[in-house]
Amino acid sequence: MSTAFNGSGNIGSTPEVRTFPSNNNEPPRGLLRLNVSFSNRVRNRESGEYEDRNGFWANVTWWFRDAAQAEHLSKIFQVGMGVRVDGHLEQQSWQDRTTGEDRSAFAVIARHVYIDPRRIESVVLQTSDQQHQQRQEAQPPTSSQPAENYQPSQYPSDGEWDDAQDGGSPF
Repeated sequence: MSTAFNGSGNIGSTPEVRTFPSNNNEPPRGLLRLNVSFSNRVRNRESGEYEDRNGFWANVTWWFRDAAQAEHLSKIFQVGMGVRVDGHLEQQSWQDRTTGEDRSAFAVIARHVYIDPRRIESVVLQTSDQQHQQRQEAQPPTSSQPAENYQPSQYPSDGEWDDAQDGGSPF
């Protein structure tokens, strides 16, 4: 039986980061935990509108070799943001601290978590150097370059993509 999981949902709470010491002289490992509501949107034949049927909440855990990367991504992911999660399901069991009852739930162990762009209003792309410089100068982030500054000579024409070094498409 395969436990592969691929689903879309919305982040329901503030992302959590935990840091774990690693062996040798490696940086500490990081764990990013997201609480995601996965929905099953089905079109109602009578009304034509979509409704959620049999959706569920799941904890999504995503491991990183470097805790700094988990910390960085925890600042990017926000409550309400749409995400797509690829990974596998794992059943987790524990005892309830207050009642002592045995509990279990499925969790998603993520391989990849992607931002769903359908609900994003704007994106500002910056290099790490630009972010560092802005923090030092204590200025708010700048907006992206306006469309009127687009210079077609900066980008290869369609024919130039065909001349890739490996002889094939870059995609």
